[in-house]
Amino acid sequence: MTLMMSNDGVCYLMAGPDSGATVTTFIAASFSNTDAALVVMCTVVPPHEGSVPRVHEDVDESFYVLDGELQMTADGRSFTMAPGDYTLVPGGLRHAWRNPGGEPARVIRTCTRAGQEAHPFRVAGIGR
Repeated sequence: MTLMMSNDGVCYLMAGPDSGATVTTFIAASFSNTDAALVVMCTVVPPHEGSVPRVHEDVDESFYVLDGELQMTADGRSFTMAPGDYTLVPGGLRHAWRNPGGEPARVIRTCTRAGQEAHPFRVAGIGR
């Protein structure tokens, strides 16, 4: 096994569905540098913004809150995550997340089956 260090990560910006404020995601590790095993992202979510409801059929996605709050809706339940909280959303489960607080939230997100980092581009209609 080779040690993988990423210093050439990709950053994408997406207008949030609520206010249009920019949700920023930095991809630290992707399918191209982890042998299609893992995607690691750091997402900064502005206050009162988040994702649209989504389902990743073949991708387990996890969330670890570094700063701020993240409201997660999954499996018919809604709960608020604080710094240090972790949640795993299994593939096939409809979910959405948003920042209910007044400060930006920083969240580490991982996907266990790679290729997921292209999702925002598909939603936005940008080919990738």
